[in-house]
Amino acid sequence: MGVALFPVVEGYSKYYFYEDPNTDWKSLGKTSNLLDQVAAQLQVVPLTDFMGQPQEWFRAVQGLATVQKVAAHIQANPDLIGDEDYQRAVVNDLGRAVSILEKAQQENRGFRIDFIG
Repeated sequence: MGVALFPVVEGYSKYYFYEDPNTDWKSLGKTSNLLDQVAAQLQVVPLTDFMGQPQEWFRAVQGLATVQKVAAHIQANPDLIGDEDYQRAVVNDLGRAVSILEKAQQENRGFRIDFIG
């Protein structure tokens, strides 16, 4: 069992987007240090910087910039993750996060990264 990192959107139940049969979010927990290093290299806000208090919300546009750029970098540099299957899981989880943050942005809602595990 590992830590799962996932986006929570303001106005939705905490687990509304977590409960996705195609995403387990654990790849983001396992690679969070690496993903934060990539974000720093790309000069975007690290993913774990969006982990706020229960009522603290961040602008979706900021999270979207981070997730999109980090996902593109991981896809272009699969050797960063090593294992091909795990790299696909990371890209899948990041892709799902992009969809969620796009929805949050369209609805003008804040978000934060939360965890289980």
